[in-house]
Amino acid sequence: MSKYYSPTKEDLVKIGQKEEEAEYFIKLHTKYTDTLEEPLKVYENISSVPADFFINYSDIPDCPQEKISEYLSKLVVIKLNGGLGTTMGLNDPKSTIEIQEHFTFLDLTVRQIEYLNRKFNVNLPLVFMNSFHTHHKTQEIISSKYKNLKVEIHCFEQRKLPRIHKDNLRPVPKNNKNDKEWHPPGSGDVFECFYNCGLLQKFIDAGKEFVFISNVENLGGIVGHKNFKLLNEAFISKHNFLLEVSQRIPTDLHGGILVKENSHVKLMELSQIPREKIHLFSYNQFKYWNTNNMWVNLRSLLNHIKDKKLNLQLVVNQRWVEDKGNFLQLECPAGSAIQNFHSGRALVVPNHRFRDIKTTAGLFLYQSSLFNIQKDGELILSPKRDQSAFPNLPLVKFSKAEFGHIDQFGKRFKTLPDILELEHLTVSGDVYFGSDIVLKGTVIIVAEFGSTIHIPDGTILENKIVTGHLNILE
Repeated sequence: MSKYYSPTKEDLVKIGQKEEEAEYFIKLHTKYTDTLEEPLKVYENISSVPADFFINYSDIPDCPQEKISEYLSKLVVIKLNGGLGTTMGLNDPKSTIEIQEHFTFLDLTVRQIEYLNRKFNVNLPLVFMNSFHTHHKTQEIISSKYKNLKVEIHCFEQRKLPRIHKDNLRPVPKNNKNDKEWHPPGSGDVFECFYNCGLLQKFIDAGKEFVFISNVENLGGIVGHKNFKLLNEAFISKHNFLLEVSQRIPTDLHGGILVKENSHVKLMELSQIPREKIHLFSYNQFKYWNTNNMWVNLRSLLNHIKDKKLNLQLVVNQRWVEDKGNFLQLECPAGSAIQNFHSGRALVVPNHRFRDIKTTAGLFLYQSSLFNIQKDGELILSPKRDQSAFPNLPLVKFSKAEFGHIDQFGKRFKTLPDILELEHLTVSGDVYFGSDIVLKGTVIIVAEFGSTIHIPDGTILENKIVTGHLNILE
């Protein structure tokens, strides 16, 4: 008998959970307590994934032009749209943040799909998986903003689970009134919720064969542009699950990496690895990390769900709830489903397939002249950026107190600087930027406590350190 609290469906229904959600929570809770009672000694059995598990983007043939329409007509696109912009001080869906030219993440996503539908004369459906945080707002925007476009849009809502106390593992909420005591259980919810809402079967009946899944805020997660290599690979290969991964760099300390545990390939979240073990997972040995872009065969997915063979990795995260303290929440990442598909493979894609925005530093990059919006809704790197001289995007760091909130961030720039030749920018303290500023190389600006720095209009800073009030150092 377990020494830990065991939730019952009756107790969970009393606090406001639906029966199916309660059963899912019990499943995750039991998985968690099992690991506490019998800790897994997995690190001795983990090795890097064999090279033949990976398919390199450069080795994938272009999609024949005469096949693009056929494959698009058999595809469904799902965008994971469950997150709020809380890391940037917003309580609205992150997908409603404006990127460029007043276009939001939602706008760009819809524009991309509509462009493909019109250009290739197909019906490529767009589906949003929302959370209880984002569902109603997203539906309102869709019904008012996109109803006259050539794109079939659907929404479904993922589950809602209670956060739990760290000490006794009991649910935090006593009722369903305080959303801060509840959470959406991660991107892995997409598969069963897609099935439960009836859309999976509906699309199969309509002749659809594959689904492309990505985060709505990942501006690089598009179906295709010119050569449609990945679309082609999904349809010509015999792999029923394709997970896109990209090259890790030393600063990639979060997210998931693929590992081999005994004879199975699994996705391991770096956040779940104890600090004393993290050195075992260097970027030199585990070279790729998860972009959360994936291509999944619909019929195979349906069979896995019906046969109850979809087993996802459990991730336990701590979350701070204002005025209440730290709690745990149980989640599953979608990419971990790869361990269930025997013919699954990883696609090694260019880094531009993952352009995620989590902070105002990322927003700064994509709102700047470094990127341009194309007529098909794709955000591309400006051709004015010399990629031979600057192969990577600039590394940008802002102090959270002054730049972390999106409203504060906007007030600190008259216009965004020209950063076409920028490599590294750090800004800390009470700093304001004028208009027509150019930043090149490495620029560090630090306003000491009690000081304010105003960068004048037209300033050019190249490999400079600015401190105090406006003390420019070579």
